[in-house]
Amino acid sequence: MRAIKKYLIFGVIAILVLLMVVTLGCKKTTEKTTGKKLVFAFSNVQSNNPATLLRIKGMKEYLDKQGVELLVAGGELDINKQIADVENFIAKKVDAIILQPLDSKAIVPVIEEANKAGIPVIMEDINAEGGKTEGFVHGDCYMAGYLVGEELGKRMNGEGEVAIINYPMVSSVRAFEAGEVAALSVYPDIKIVARQVGGAPEANIATVENWIKTYPNLKGIIAPNDAMAFDALTAVKAAGKEEQIMICGIGGIPEAVEEIKKGGAFIASSYWDLELEGRMAAELALKVVKGEEILLREIVIPVALIKQEK
Repeated sequence: MRAIKKYLIFGVIAILVLLMVVTLGCKKTTEKTTGKKLVFAFSNVQSNNPATLLRIKGMKEYLDKQGVELLVAGGELDINKQIADVENFIAKKVDAIILQPLDSKAIVPVIEEANKAGIPVIMEDINAEGGKTEGFVHGDCYMAGYLVGEELGKRMNGEGEVAIINYPMVSSVRAFEAGEVAALSVYPDIKIVARQVGGAPEANIATVENWIKTYPNLKGIIAPNDAMAFDALTAVKAAGKEEQIMICGIGGIPEAVEEIKKGGAFIASSYWDLELEGRMAAELALKVVKGEEILLREIVIPVALIKQEK
């Protein structure tokens, strides 16, 4: 079994970032005095995604200690459902909305509805392209993509064909892909032969099955999250191509770490602390609602590479 290597500097940087956020605002300017329990809402892209569950855990652990209720709704990869969910939160007059949008542009009108209702919106993981938002908490998405692209390029010995599962409707995945392409561009003999928008597991599996048939020399696949990387792995295993095709994900969820340890086709994933990201988004939302001074409204979680140690 191959070992997992993480950059040690990640832990130091993460602690520094945490300390910085904890001290975002010490001066309190206004505070709700109604005495009612605060209720926050989190609208996310997909409720059963392992990365989503980690973010929710971080939010809930923090907010529970603060006596704040958290409502959660998953868009389930359907932007219309997500918009309806946010409209429902607005109708319920929640005190703040933490939002991980499925589409950075299509989500803008409902953010503007929240603005009109006086409900602060905090962006988490994925930014919006408009509307008034109070802050943005996310991983270093460009670097996350660059790290897996760099590792794949090395493992391919600088040559071969690569396919990318993407999701260009959201800002974070566009940044992932920009990093991946930049890293792979160092190798003139590596060609990106296909791109496809990710979706439900069965669709992702079908996409990879088609790639395997269309590109018999395919050597690498990069997915925008670990869940879709597992979809790719399912198709690669079914085709008996584990020795030929290497897969990279993004997120570093525990299930991905265990799979990478096995030394098979899933070779790497970029990691950042998703629980910490969720907690920071919740903490920022609470500071906004309490009217505390906020010195930093964009909080970037540092990333590290989890990979097989040869």
